[in-house]
Amino acid sequence: MKKTLAFAFLIFILSHITAQDYTQRFNEVFKNVNLNNASTGIIYERVIPWSNLMNATISSSHTLDTCDYYRFLMSYDELYRAGAQNTFLSVPIEDLKNLSDFRTSVVPIGILHADFNTFDTSALRQNLYFDADSILWESTNTGLSLFDTNTLFMASPLIDNIENRVCFSLNSDYIFENTINNISSMLIDFGDGSGMRTVSINSSVNVDYSTEGIKLIRFLQFFKMATLFDLVRKS
Repeated sequence: MKKTLAFAFLIFILSHITAQDYTQRFNEVFKNVNLNNASTGIIYERVIPWSNLMNATISSSHTLDTCDYYRFLMSYDELYRAGAQNTFLSVPIEDLKNLSDFRTSVVPIGILHADFNTFDTSALRQNLYFDADSILWESTNTGLSLFDTNTLFMASPLIDNIENRVCFSLNSDYIFENTINNISSMLIDFGDGSGMRTVSINSSVNVDYSTEGIKLIRFLQFFKMATLFDLVRKS
C-alpha cells in the first residue's frame, strides 16, 4: 500500500510542473535512482510526451499511422532531450529545422528508427519508495528492471512544402537509428501515381506532381501497408 501511494505521489509531482523545467525536475526527483540501467540511454519520461511516441512504436497495438514534418521534428526533439546520457542523436534540432529555410531541388527524407526506454509501471511500484523526508529511493532487492524497451519508426520529408517537381533523397545522414536491424532500403509511394518504389539508402528519386494540394507519402517498413507519413504541398 505504501509503495502504491508513493508511486501516485511521484506522478503528482511530475505532472504539476511546466515543460520548461520538466527534465530538470525529473533529474532531481530521480537522483537516487540508477537510470544507467536504461539500455538505450533514452528515458521517454524525462520529457513531456507531446508527440506520444508510444503510438508510433513497432507493435501490434500502434495507432499512429500518419505524421507530418512538424510532428517528426517534435518527435526527434523529444528523443534528443530524453537522452539520459550520450545517444545516437547528434544533430541538434535547429539543424533539421534550418533545412526548411533553404529549399533546394533535393529534399532529404528523415527517418527515426529508434529503440527507447520507458518505465515499467509495475516495477516502479515495487522498486521505488519515499523516505520520511519525501526523498525518492530505489530498492534493489526485487531484481526487477525499471525499464521496458520500445522501437519507434517514423519518417517524413524534411520540409513542409515543395514545388511540383522535386528530388527526394534517402541520405544516411538523416536516418537516425540505434537498432540492431539497420535499414538498407525502403518501399515508398510518393503519391504521384507511380505506386511503390524500392529506394536504397544514399540514393534519390525524382518525382513530378501534376496537381496541387496535399500529397500523402506512404512508407512500407515494419508495418503491413502502414501509411506512416506525410504530406508535401505544391507551393
